[in-house]
Amino acid sequence: EYFQKSLRLNPDNVDAMNNLAVVYFNTGREEDGKKLLTQSLNLDVHYQDTLRLWGIYYYRHNDFERANKILAESLFYDPDNAQAQQLLSRGQLKPVR
Repeated sequence: EYFQKSLRLNPDNVDAMNNLAVVYFNTGREEDGKKLLTQSLNLDVHYQDTLRLWGIYYYRHNDFERANKILAESLFYDPDNAQAQQLLSRGQLKPVR
């Protein structure tokens, strides 16, 4: 509810979109989560948190090629992101050079 209220007050708040998307993913509302991440990315195509969340989404759906590409892009904007680094360091994913 907090993130929904935040979006009512500021519909372009990408942090609130991303946080609500995570809530949706964790509660089985995957399509709603995907819509929010798409909106967030449309507002800022370089926002590393949105890219990271898309990478995690694809990783969890075994689309390692897409996950690799997106997580590597997120690291370009935030090279110290431990979660993206961890996923890329696993055997299935390799950093893009």
